[in-house]
Amino acid sequence: MTYTLYRIVRNRKHVHVGITKNPKRREQEHKREFGQHAYMVVEGTRSSYAAAKRWEDEQRRKGRPTGP
Repeated sequence: MTYTLYRIVRNRKHVHVGITKNPKRREQEHKREFGQHAYMVVEGTRSSYAAAKRWEDEQRRKGRPTGP
């Protein structure tokens, strides 16, 4: 399973950072939360959940807004 690493941007500001197996679905969910002008920027992929989660945890440590 491949996980996509992504950021959600709105008004040139990063409003969310996360990981997902389904980028299209996740972007639509974020558009409902942050508005239709929000969009996804793919940061890369990881082949395991553990590797993707390490990236997300690193983003959280850097103070970037992540999910639960």
